[in-house]
Amino acid sequence: MGSINGHLSKGHKLRFCFLVLSFLAFIMLTPFKTVLAETLPHIHAWPLEDIVNFSFDGTDGMDCTIELYDSLENLKYSGSFTYDSGNSWIDIIPGDIDVAVGDRAVLSGAGLTRDMIVSDIAVTLVDVSANTVSGTTSSLYPIYATAFVEGGPYGADGLISDGAWDATFSATEYVLKPGDNGLVSQIEPDGDNTSVRWIAPNIATMMVFPYEGSLNFSDDGTSEGIYMITLIGDAGIKFEGTFNYPSDEWLRFPEDVAIDPGDRITVEFNGLFRELIIPDLKVDLVDTVNDKILGSSNLDSPVLTTIFFDGGQVSRTSEVIDGNFTADFSVVQGSEGTYDITAQDSGTVMQVDTDGDMCLVSFWAPNPALDAFTDSDILQGNGWMPTSSIEIRVYSSETAYLTYNSATNAEGFFEVDFGSLGIDLHGGLKLTVTDGMTDRVFIISGIRFISADIENDLVLGYVEPGSYVQVIIGDEFPIFREPVPDSEGYFTADYSEPYPGDENTFDIISGTSGALRTYDGNNNATLVMWNVIKQILPGDVDDNGIVDRLDANMILKYLAGKISLSEIEILAADYNQDGLVDKTDATLILKSLAKNKVK
Repeated sequence: MGSINGHLSKGHKLRFCFLVLSFLAFIMLTPFKTVLAETLPHIHAWPLEDIVNFSFDGTDGMDCTIELYDSLENLKYSGSFTYDSGNSWIDIIPGDIDVAVGDRAVLSGAGLTRDMIVSDIAVTLVDVSANTVSGTTSSLYPIYATAFVEGGPYGADGLISDGAWDATFSATEYVLKPGDNGLVSQIEPDGDNTSVRWIAPNIATMMVFPYEGSLNFSDDGTSEGIYMITLIGDAGIKFEGTFNYPSDEWLRFPEDVAIDPGDRITVEFNGLFRELIIPDLKVDLVDTVNDKILGSSNLDSPVLTTIFFDGGQVSRTSEVIDGNFTADFSVVQGSEGTYDITAQDSGTVMQVDTDGDMCLVSFWAPNPALDAFTDSDILQGNGWMPTSSIEIRVYSSETAYLTYNSATNAEGFFEVDFGSLGIDLHGGLKLTVTDGMTDRVFIISGIRFISADIENDLVLGYVEPGSYVQVIIGDEFPIFREPVPDSEGYFTADYSEPYPGDENTFDIISGTSGALRTYDGNNNATLVMWNVIKQILPGDVDDNGIVDRLDANMILKYLAGKISLSEIEILAADYNQDGLVDKTDATLILKSLAKNKVK
């Protein structure tokens, strides 16, 4: 059989595939009508996959027998089947039968017989730098390597020497790339053949989430093992670590390591190398009014914007023009229909570099909320449009209001101290807030703290009947209770017993503080901070449980202007409880000590 070299023209690609795979017995057509004899298909063996199948050039409907013998001529399998060229790739050897090197496969049907010995062809190296696929075999039958890639297939002859073979793709004018794949076939004179698959080593493509400080890899890697990861900034190496591909799921960079635009992430594995330069990719605005997502990038490659929602996802591909891109979900793009962006929708924008590595940035549709602290008259906003102007209207009636302005920071947060403006944030007060895109109407709740039962570890309060309420105690590790108000709105939070979802208990004592919180339909919260007033021992300024000379000295230093005292300390310094802190309080403490009336 003659060899075939080079990149085949489009009109011969199919014929080339048939030849390389030995799936086609060439039939020379003559200008006149010819009656064709029945033909057995060629046998195709895959020892690494324990498969025997056939080319699709046999006679359809032929009743055939397949027998498989080992190298000692012991029968390993015998079976019958009806040949169907449309299903020629179906393996007719049961999965529990080993197809081994040296086995002999015998195919018979319609009085015809063909047999082949399974070759020991093996691929030992795919060398992208040398543009070769290499291996071993003890047979001298011709070897053909095929690369199945875009624009191909490409075929290369294998040169055999001393049991080793090399197939070089240079003559085909194709250069192998990491991740390319194909097969190598050793073909007997009658066209039966043994094949093994090959794939060029390739590090999986990176997927980097710079703002989340994480990295993982796609499932397109052919090289498995410990990848060496290096993050390099302008000042040098910022991080070095490893990723066990494909076992690891994520590489989380330390919290103090920022991934900045322009940083380089390199990946190395067994001489293979991959690099991604972090682009300045940003989502600047999620426009729920016009159903658009606007962003920017310093790269020119297209940006893929994807919104994920319950039941599916929808995407837009956008060109970067003058450093900006717009993903417009209000119009149809290809097979993707329109989509109405609503609050809490989320997704990613992705930009791919020249070798497939990806940088992704997450985004969330705006779902701004307000927190009103009625005990301190402070209003806070979270999740509003970053770096934008905020207009707040405070209504004294349905039509009369005063307007106040604020601005959000880069995270979409703002705070207004209405107490300093003479505004009391009380229950029933109506506020409207807008950033020009999202409007919120907020009716402040009348939630209030009533008392704390120290003996039984209970917190009592009131909220509008039917409202949801949270009671919170603790700072570093908050403990929550979600009592159900009665028909009149009164509720009791019990911290003496474990609670579903929060098994911790809490011993409420003098000085314990916490908060009550309730939400409206837009996730706006009204909060009341509370504390259990601590019992004050007159004269115990330093709060150590005894009244002594140190307390008297603190009073004198306070009166001399040498130290300052807190409100609680001032109340304790009023030893004679006359409403004043003066020298008399210090004198009385010292006299009591002299008479041993105070220990």
